[in-house]
Amino acid sequence: MLDFLRQSSTSFWAWLILLALAAAFGLSFGLPSDSLSFGSKPIVEVHGTNVNDEDYRAQYSLISGAIRIPKDARMQKMFGVKEEVLESIIERELLATAGEDMGLAATERDAEEMVAKGHFIILGNSMYWTGLDQFNYKAFKNFLAAIQIPENRFLETQSREVLARTVRDLVRASVVVPEPVLREQYEASANKLSLHYARYEIEPFADLVDPSEDDVTAWVEAHTDDLKKSFETQGARFTKLPAQIRVSVLAVDKPAPEAGEALSAAAKAKIEAARARIDADASFRDVAREVSSDEGTARRGGDFGWTGVNIGTGLDPALDEALRSLEVGSLSDVIEGENDFFIARVEGKREGDVPEEDALRELAAEAIKRDKGKALARIAAEEDRDAVLEGKSLDDVFASPGAATGLEDAPIEGEPSAEGQAKPARPKAELRETGLFSKSAPIPNVGLMPGLVEDAWASDTDTPLLEKVYETQGALIIAGLDAKEGSSDEGFAEMREQLYAQAWARKGMKTTANWAERLCLEAKGKGDISVSEDKVQRIVTYDTETKEGEDEQQFKPYTVCDRVGNQGGLLRAAMFGGL
Repeated sequence: MLDFLRQSSTSFWAWLILLALAAAFGLSFGLPSDSLSFGSKPIVEVHGTNVNDEDYRAQYSLISGAIRIPKDARMQKMFGVKEEVLESIIERELLATAGEDMGLAATERDAEEMVAKGHFIILGNSMYWTGLDQFNYKAFKNFLAAIQIPENRFLETQSREVLARTVRDLVRASVVVPEPVLREQYEASANKLSLHYARYEIEPFADLVDPSEDDVTAWVEAHTDDLKKSFETQGARFTKLPAQIRVSVLAVDKPAPEAGEALSAAAKAKIEAARARIDADASFRDVAREVSSDEGTARRGGDFGWTGVNIGTGLDPALDEALRSLEVGSLSDVIEGENDFFIARVEGKREGDVPEEDALRELAAEAIKRDKGKALARIAAEEDRDAVLEGKSLDDVFASPGAATGLEDAPIEGEPSAEGQAKPARPKAELRETGLFSKSAPIPNVGLMPGLVEDAWASDTDTPLLEKVYETQGALIIAGLDAKEGSSDEGFAEMREQLYAQAWARKGMKTTANWAERLCLEAKGKGDISVSEDKVQRIVTYDTETKEGEDEQQFKPYTVCDRVGNQGGLLRAAMFGGL
């Protein structure tokens, strides 16, 4: 063995990259602290083959070199990094044993020849260390030292990897894909369409809704059970709170000093006039929607929401300082900040646990805003759709990126229009284009909406908008068909070979995965897999800390065979999918 590798070692420079990567394994990635040494007892025994500490250690190092494993222990736990490493070794031994039962074999000589050519197998795939054919034995020994495994053991495990991969190839070679399946896949990919659409986000419309106290009371009475369920699931939001204030703020841009005193005086006069209107019993929200230059709060009528007393709004230090001294319900004087003039009002204060009654009312107000915001979004969408269907061009209705018009008076229950009240600008809806996409695929930048796709496919391209208003997560959509391309026998014949290769690979991987999982479960049931539970539990324990007030995320307890069949599962996807 040693003679073979030494004879292949003819150029130091050919394997300089290998030496650098070996150092990276040992220094950059490191090893899990619980994998250093657990004694002589094997971690797992698979059909009489021991998986010991050095096997796990080496596998972890090799995978670390191929994949950017997250350093955060919580992320490692979420992905199950340690479980994936251990299961990949078990899967290798199961498949290699199955290969021996078939009369197949892979020797250390096979592994030597593979290593001498500059690569090895990890997670079923070859990893190339150099683009050159020559081998440097000294660099190879340094590499083995970095992953802490003897040469003979490394070559032995690599021969098992060769055999396991041979078995995978045999299983996949037996797979056949029926012709109807290919045709179905072709139809799904060949039938394409492109849409134009406008998306009406519900949240901006919800910002226009100001539930009254009576509205909130009625909603609580009608939806008590649902609100209590929400209160239970969002308990952390209402318990053990630091000192908080609820803030309403109105801002007017402050001109730069070089703009001159006249402009600065005009801006200050504007906000003083706004304050005078509020003092004269005008609604803070109405005035803020009309006057405020702060985009984050203007549409909501100046409502900034709850914020920590010590944290502040983050809008301006002068504003935050003034808010700390305000009593509930009191309106501030004009506050001069660095870039803006402000007036503000503290709407409420709280600390510790919020009483259930107050929490339910807060949740009810949010639900009312969502409900009525959705109704307003639907009205806006229907107005634009009707305008197009009645003959207006799309360019006229969506005259610019996000044309903004005044909302027409709409009879929304509980929201009568107040005479003389300033009506805010309607949230913008922009006409967009998807470009061609497969009929079976999600709509680009929208998501899966099979109803919309089917309606569009059945329509004519000279119909500018479909009659329905479609609902998706957090938005309503109107859309029309730009173009569509259909399938054909000629197209199928042209793509058949490519489709077969793709379908064969997918089915082969699934078949192999299912078979490997069955092998593991059968071996486990027959006692051909024995587990050192204490060692396994120490390996799959992560050094995570739960911050105060944060619930520990619960995961299904790991047992051997949970991930066998995935050929490395998420780790392999990360390596070859760029995750």
